[in-house]
Amino acid sequence: MNKFIINYKLKNLSDLDFAIFDFDGTIYPNLFLFDLAKQFFTINNNYKKLTDLNKILLNYNSNKFKLAYTGFINLLKDENKDEVLDVSNELIKNSYTYAKLTIKKLKNKYKLKSYLISITADFVADLAKNYFNFEDVFSINYLTSKKSNKFLGITNDIIDNPQKMKIRLFNNLMYKRKLSYIYFFDSIDDLLISSNASIKVGVNPKNNLKKSLKFDIILNESPDPWKFFYNSI
Repeated sequence: MNKFIINYKLKNLSDLDFAIFDFDGTIYPNLFLFDLAKQFFTINNNYKKLTDLNKILLNYNSNKFKLAYTGFINLLKDENKDEVLDVSNELIKNSYTYAKLTIKKLKNKYKLKSYLISITADFVADLAKNYFNFEDVFSINYLTSKKSNKFLGITNDIIDNPQKMKIRLFNNLMYKRKLSYIYFFDSIDDLLISSNASIKVGVNPKNNLKKSLKFDIILNESPDPWKFFYNSI
């Protein structure tokens, strides 16, 4: 069932400076890193890490974000980055088809550059940059060994609160500039970035987020929430 709510004149898109996209749940339907880990460890018959992954997911669903995220970073420790990327290259094809088409249309028709801000891993964000043709991506830096190319189980970034993590990445993009942007997102983690967005677009937004702010546009169509929006711009 289509639910497309517009409180903004889409013809004004040309007046914006750029577009910003969230990743998990917005242009990729689920949590990419969890899907990736599950597939990777299943392929490699690593049942111990699959069990650990389930524990991490329980912590995540119990709002123990820091514990879950740091647990996931440690879960990848000693895994070869290239082997993980091989699985990632296939998995990203499960992203919303019309999200990719929308990004292309925003660039070609409205001259809008698109950026990704996500607390996913940098190797996933770099993959998304090429797949969606983002101008640039801002994400969490997962460190690897220069010698073995294996994950070290640490990052260059502070892991604390998802809203704070995202706003720090956002500040790296903005660096004190006052520019107008359209923001596509789905969860309460995006609340701080959305506060200054000229157009707020919820893509299957979570209920707690819908109670916290007023969207200009809500996309809630199955199986691809982006289709009607793409056809409307």
